Amino acid sequence: MTTCRFVELVEELAHQGIVQQLGITPVMCASATTPYAMALVARLQAAAPNCIIHTQFLGPEELAQVRGGPCMPEMSACCISAAED
Repeated sequence: MTTCRFVELVEELAHQGIVQQLGITPVMCASATTPYAMALVARLQAAAPNCIIHTQFLGPEELAQVRGGPCMPEMSACCISAAED
């Protein structure tokens, strides 16, 4: 799934009330600072104000913490890396 598709998915789920109903916390790893990447981050934040954005590069250990950390106790969140397109 591309980053743009991830954001589109969250936008649609939020529009349908599913994000709120299920308590989904979208998580994005977005270390890119291009205008395109920043626009995707802004769209995600608008669709799901409770989202978590990681703006620093995450290595394997940091990604493991995101994957199993407190923000995802029941794996109810999504995680994707933002890349420049």
